[in-house]
Amino acid sequence: MANIFDTRNYKKDTCMTNFLTKEIDQSHMEPLINFIKTFEASTDPALWIRLCLEEAQEALDALTNETVEQQLKELSDLRYVIVGLAVTRS
Repeated sequence: MANIFDTRNYKKDTCMTNFLTKEIDQSHMEPLINFIKTFEASTDPALWIRLCLEEAQEALDALTNETVEQQLKELSDLRYVIVGLAVTRS
């Protein structure tokens, strides 16, 4: 089985490579912070951990069964909840 974190597996797919190698910085957190404040979303880390687990499973399923576009969608969802968890922990 290929290592999904080895970007060499995605040499022909620039979009996937860019997604996997892009760092999360403060600019990724600001929109989520604004969302949480605006909609008074939960800041309970337990909720964000559950969301991370759910999205991780969906991403794993997509990586083995779906198109690259669907994989990126699921990985983006996972990234979003990971940043959300980071925001609730900071």
